[in-house]
Amino acid sequence: MAGLEASRVWCEWRGAMNQGKFMKRLKVTFALLLTFTPPLLAGDFINLGFNEPDLSGRLVPLAAGGPYLGLTAQILPGWKVTADGKAVTEGTYSKANQGSGVTEFTLREGQPGSKWGFYLLFVSLDSDNGKPGPDLWLSQTGKIPSDAIGISVYGGANIEGYLNGNLLGFIDPTSGKPTTWDVSSYQGKEVELSFHVKHGSIRDFDIIGFTTVPEPSEFAMLGLGLGIIGWQAWKRQRAHQPSPRNGGGRGSTHAPSTSADPV
Repeated sequence: MAGLEASRVWCEWRGAMNQGKFMKRLKVTFALLLTFTPPLLAGDFINLGFNEPDLSGRLVPLAAGGPYLGLTAQILPGWKVTADGKAVTEGTYSKANQGSGVTEFTLREGQPGSKWGFYLLFVSLDSDNGKPGPDLWLSQTGKIPSDAIGISVYGGANIEGYLNGNLLGFIDPTSGKPTTWDVSSYQGKEVELSFHVKHGSIRDFDIIGFTTVPEPSEFAMLGLGLGIIGWQAWKRQRAHQPSPRNGGGRGSTHAPSTSADPV
């Protein structure tokens, strides 16, 4: 995916260069640099981004062609799910455009909103009788990568993140971008990572992964990009400098012509 994005941005850069659009080249160059970031980490957490369901087990269709009812352990391996303190043992798996089923959560396949993975978790906690639905918790224990500085998540409102019971933050649903919470004080430690979806929520949710300190290679790539930008600026400046007139250049030794007086 990153390779395709880099190719697309590179073609844009070449097109902008050929059209002489310097500011567009500047903007696209920075976009190109952003495509060379290393993959986000999961540490030793299992199925951190919900992208590793075990679909080899028994799945019961809830309608012709799906969605399907299955065990939580196979749809969300690695995760413990509770609703109002009670274990949620079943969940729904849905292929693209098949609906969300009747359980507390649905793992959706190939949804347009899943920008950072093939699967997106959909939580549905509204009650049919007009009362608020249950509080949903997802949790598992694992070790934070030793170089992690944050964890990036994506989703709707009313979702909170915790480490060992300490609040990390809330997801901002208005930005349309991932929310990153600071985990630097937990580097290399085994922790309980949990997410709280408050009652009455119907939200998409995705865990993108742990962000890390940039590697030296990333700084080298940034330097290369800045060098390209500087070279283009120098080239553009030279192109706009007036060229010297013929015969008026530096070091000209032409003497004024004279004509001899007739005798």
